[in-house]
Amino acid sequence: MSFFDNLQQRIAALDEKSWYQYLAITGALFLLIVGMILFFYYRSVSRWESDLTALNEQRQETKKILNKAVRVQKERAQVTALLEEDPYFKIQPHVQETLEKVGISMQNNVTVAKVVPTPREDNYLENVATYQLSGITMKQLTEFLNEINQNKRLFVKELEINSGRKRIDISFDNGAPIDGFFYRLQHSFNIPCPYIFVECKNYTKDIHNPELDQMIGRFCPNRGRFGIIICRNIDNEKLFMQRCADSYKDQHGLIIPLIDKDVIEILTKRKVKVEHFEDEILSTKARIVMNL
Repeated sequence: MSFFDNLQQRIAALDEKSWYQYLAITGALFLLIVGMILFFYYRSVSRWESDLTALNEQRQETKKILNKAVRVQKERAQVTALLEEDPYFKIQPHVQETLEKVGISMQNNVTVAKVVPTPREDNYLENVATYQLSGITMKQLTEFLNEINQNKRLFVKELEINSGRKRIDISFDNGAPIDGFFYRLQHSFNIPCPYIFVECKNYTKDIHNPELDQMIGRFCPNRGRFGIIICRNIDNEKLFMQRCADSYKDQHGLIIPLIDKDVIEILTKRKVKVEHFEDEILSTKARIVMNL
């Protein structure tokens, strides 16, 4: 007798109550098996989706690292070429010559002059020259800074005013024409900005809250509540813009970041006679910060 014939006879011999019991048990087992299949299926799909998301994130991080490595190699090649142009360059004699050139006397106007070699993250050695000047005019200071900026091997890292009580990188008087970005800041958005503060951060990493707090410390109703932070690059620009938005919502002031790409784009447009393109970039970033 075959298995199926035997099963048929056993089922036929069951009374109605027993038949329904076996049917319920069979149905429950079937549903349990289907449920377990669905459970393991969706768990596997969920795990695969998580793995795929993690893989995509790793790919993005790898892409950022590779792009950064290419940029670093390019910058390193540029720096090496610059150093090879004048291997015997000395910062102190050059600065002293520049000071004399603009009428600042080393004997009468310079009270502190020192050069300290400082290791950098990129394995270069940076000579940090500190000069304390007194009894000079703003015209002499401006001419001196302009002359310093003509040499690619030199740049001004920080400018202290009033014995270091205030430290600024750059500040501008706001003489904006009607309908310009800086005019609209004050008259359309009620952001006082008689002076425009600019902080320059030559960092190899993203800037964070301390840099924002430093800029906020410059703000007051009389000086203004608008500033620009300029840096080389921001890997997580969305996060930094959110930090700027938080500062703006808390009524600390409006801060906008600019990176190398923005500055290069502005200069490129200026070269082909496109005027006030900086207004477009600043307006776009201000709109983002105000609406986050």
